[in-house]
Amino acid sequence: MKELQRFLDIIEEKNLSIEDVIKLINGTKEFSKVKSEADEEITLAVDYRRNVKIMIKAGDYAKVDNELIYAYKRFYSPSVTRKKIETVIKLFHFSEEMLSDDVIKEIDKAGYIPGTLHDLLTLGEVYPYLQRQFPIIALGSVKRSQANVRQVPGLSITSRERLLEVAYDGHEWKKDCRFIALPKNAFSN
Repeated sequence: MKELQRFLDIIEEKNLSIEDVIKLINGTKEFSKVKSEADEEITLAVDYRRNVKIMIKAGDYAKVDNELIYAYKRFYSPSVTRKKIETVIKLFHFSEEMLSDDVIKEIDKAGYIPGTLHDLLTLGEVYPYLQRQFPIIALGSVKRSQANVRQVPGLSITSRERLLEVAYDGHEWKKDCRFIALPKNAFSN
């Protein structure tokens, strides 16, 4: 039983998909080369002129938080320009639970800025399967609730359905969360 638990712990630690585990068992993939797409940089073409409601519809989410449908303009996004850019995004992952301010500091140290609602919606549309692996949070778009609590958009799943939701930003983020980010020079062209 301890061996099975160790096996499951490794699967979780390495963020392996079912397909990766099957390939490992069948000997068609070396363990040291198994890597989540989240460990890589992903090229995205993000159109910041695109209407958020159209982007939500294109993402084909099973459930969308009403805050994002009716109040998306209140999600402040300081880095957003009114143009289309092609950039390389990164999904940051940390091995411990962290507060948003600490996550943002680490993203900044690496030369990135937190992604926005537009970045998140583009990622959800182009790579819909990623959120089935882990929650993805956009700390670059922030809205204050009536109780003055910071809220940020995120992609997650429940019962195998893809969700676009508002996450309350006043607690430590779980270890399985990923944080979308762009290089600091993404808007300099």
